Amino acid sequence: MQSFKWRIGILVLGILWCIAVYFGNPNNPNSLLPACPTYKFLGIYCAGCGSTRALYALLHLDFAMAIRQNVFFVCLIPFIVMGIFYPKTTSVKYVPLTILIAMIVYIILRNMDYFYFLAPIKS
Repeated sequence: MQSFKWRIGILVLGILWCIAVYFGNPNNPNSLLPACPTYKFLGIYCAGCGSTRALYALLHLDFAMAIRQNVFFVCLIPFIVMGIFYPKTTSVKYVPLTILIAMIVYIILRNMDYFYFLAPIKS
């Protein structure tokens, strides 16, 4: 029962965040939505950089822009949804480790000049 309450809580927070992003427009420099602290303080793109703008694009059905902002986040959404509704499928031994390794590789690649297309579009 406790697991069910946590899943409902996460789902409600996710819906509220989607509503805030839908109306908040993170592409606007005066937006109240937070900027990435990793990029702000360290000057490198983390795995989450551009994910708010990608979510904004997805909510406005601009799939190409969502992928351009953060392809890792867009590909991770099905796993997030499965983790909320079917937690046993993502508790398999190697799923978290695989996602972690993919995230580290993505962070390294998107900060290399050769893979400039993985970096989010600056607003």
